[in-house]
Amino acid sequence: MWSYQLRTAPRPSGRATRVIYTEYDLPRETISPHDVIVDAEGIAWYSSFGEQNLGRLDPKTGEVKEFSINTFKPGFPTGLLGLRSDREGNLWLGNMYQATIVKFDPRTQKFTYWQLRRSRTSTRRR
Repeated sequence: MWSYQLRTAPRPSGRATRVIYTEYDLPRETISPHDVIVDAEGIAWYSSFGEQNLGRLDPKTGEVKEFSINTFKPGFPTGLLGLRSDREGNLWLGNMYQATIVKFDPRTQKFTYWQLRRSRTSTRRR
């Protein structure tokens, strides 16, 4: 039970229903874009859910470029989530299964990594 009255918004009509979808081909069928953001220059960036790649798509030309992200835990699953940008235009990614945070500077095209430290003590259930 809510403390307020639930009201639905009216359905969009007229100009509000006009939309254009544009699809772009990616270089491989295995690419699974997860988060997609558009930067100040109109470039679309995507995190690849199942691969260690950051993708860059130029919507004007359709050109796609991928940047390979290091694997820190061989044998563990790969893939990225949580693509966000900061005020300087750097891109930040959650490298979930590899237990790292990744920063990418589009100007220099360089990655910086922060890895979780391994615990020196283990917790056992008794």
